[in-house]
Amino acid sequence: MKKINLDVLPLVLFLVPVLIFSIIISADPLINWPVNLPKSLSATLGEIRGFSLHQGIDIKTNARSGYPVFAGGRGTVSRLISRDKGYGNAIFIDHGNGFESVYGHLESFEEGKRRLNTLVKTLKVIYNIDDLDFKLTHSNFYFNKDEKIALAGESGSGLPHLHFEIRKNNVFVNPLDYIHIKDTTPPVIENIYVCVEKDNATILETNIKVKKKWGAYTTVNNPVEIEGKKIYFKIACYDRAGAYNRVAIYRIKVYENKKKIFETAFDRLQPGDVRQGPFVYDISKSTIKGGVSYVYVLCRKEGNSYSGIKTLRDGYTNFSNNENQKNISISVSDFAGNEETLNFKIRQKLSGSNQGIGYASIDQKKNTTIQNSDNTIQINIPDNALHADTLMKIEEPVNPEIIAELCKSYSMSGSDLFKTFSVLPHDTIYKKPIKISIKRPSGISDDEIKHIQIFQFFEGRKPGALKTSYSLYQSQFTAESYTNGFFALITDKTPPKIFLPPTFELCEDREIYRNIRLYTSDNLSKINKNSIICIIDGETYPYTFDEDRKWIEVKLPRKVISNGLHHIFAKAFDEAENEAVFRGLLTFE
Repeated sequence: MKKINLDVLPLVLFLVPVLIFSIIISADPLINWPVNLPKSLSATLGEIRGFSLHQGIDIKTNARSGYPVFAGGRGTVSRLISRDKGYGNAIFIDHGNGFESVYGHLESFEEGKRRLNTLVKTLKVIYNIDDLDFKLTHSNFYFNKDEKIALAGESGSGLPHLHFEIRKNNVFVNPLDYIHIKDTTPPVIENIYVCVEKDNATILETNIKVKKKWGAYTTVNNPVEIEGKKIYFKIACYDRAGAYNRVAIYRIKVYENKKKIFETAFDRLQPGDVRQGPFVYDISKSTIKGGVSYVYVLCRKEGNSYSGIKTLRDGYTNFSNNENQKNISISVSDFAGNEETLNFKIRQKLSGSNQGIGYASIDQKKNTTIQNSDNTIQINIPDNALHADTLMKIEEPVNPEIIAELCKSYSMSGSDLFKTFSVLPHDTIYKKPIKISIKRPSGISDDEIKHIQIFQFFEGRKPGALKTSYSLYQSQFTAESYTNGFFALITDKTPPKIFLPPTFELCEDREIYRNIRLYTSDNLSKINKNSIICIIDGETYPYTFDEDRKWIEVKLPRKVISNGLHHIFAKAFDEAENEAVFRGLLTFE
């Protein structure tokens, strides 16, 4: 038997509990599911949000507000946010050791023994502000795990849901690392795009259909023939995360002849990663056949600093002199480990082509203008708007099938479109907005000018009106955009509509207040929210405009709009200056 040195035993007995205690206090806290609802997600870490990456997960709340939200772990309140955009109402809880949980889009804060809701209202009065972002450096607002901290809602942006984040030393970490969600459904692969790049521009992009065969995906045409020296891939795929709706993928790997050349994952986001969305995703393909789509760029382009990427040769592939075919394998997996694989071959196509014809060279350091053949369209790219020197061109006419689908989907006639063109490549990324200028086409009367706007769209996506100005001196329309794509000069003479919502949404009583709502719709141009007028029983009242639900809401004390008959009048214009009017007699009980 080995003898124990009794001289060191007291020291050992002293250090063991100290070491155990150190491990306990340095370990990450256990986090509980923050709502008493099934574990179901509508978004995951790293999804595309405009130009940004989603910083947490979105928890489904049955499309309803008012569910209690509980602290995921014990801690103190470190920050309170209350504003119309972004997080809306949000609470940050500090769990110690740089570990923090965040709960966003809340309907209201806790109003129990800590009375956070009253605190927020008081702070807004004290500082005379509507947008509050208050950091508590010496907070006494302590919550135990599973203690109620708020009510779930839809403040900020989006329909009712709970946005939930976990931060560790100011890094956004994946909450699914701490909360287990049962998920046995594998991801779905929709399409693969084989792309050719030249001078930092995607000059060729081939959309390849895929099919599932023998438990794995493959391309419909195999091998895929491609001509180009610098080749990369984009993949359209999504996950279900145990729910019907689509969410983003957790990890993607690309292999060339069994050698890994690219990997991206969403374990965590550094603060600098958040604005890397257009590098991780092709934002011109946010919809495919009308459905939400996630199209990932499987290479590291110039300017891409996303920390979750590992590559060999930046993820690009090319053919050497002694080969004309490569085996490509792409695996996509969710956080639960469910995986799907796409296997196909690419073959070098040897034929004369016109790749790169018509493209203009753009020096990123210089202010540059490109134009079409008759100088009726100009695109101005400011200096330092690009991440690298590149190629660009204006292409017209646009594919007639795309124009026909546009007119059909939005009830337009061909006479409503005065000019359509495309600025390529669609996946170009800008740091500053470009200026689009279109000469006034013949046949447009002076009265029509106010109804005409420049619209931008991508294939499969509804056109969006850009803020458009008209110069009488230059006789041209101008607008700005941060992306390339399809552009159209469209006249919009169709007025928007204001109408009654379903009865259960028309009127809602909350405490001493009564909320009255009216729906709006517009086929093309957006409602100009600053043009809205609401009059009830001859008095003008302030309103809010919910851009997600597209409704006008007036919040009044119930004594002002009591039960009985009331006259409601509302008026609004769209951005093309078309007017909508609603008037009616409504009875509230």
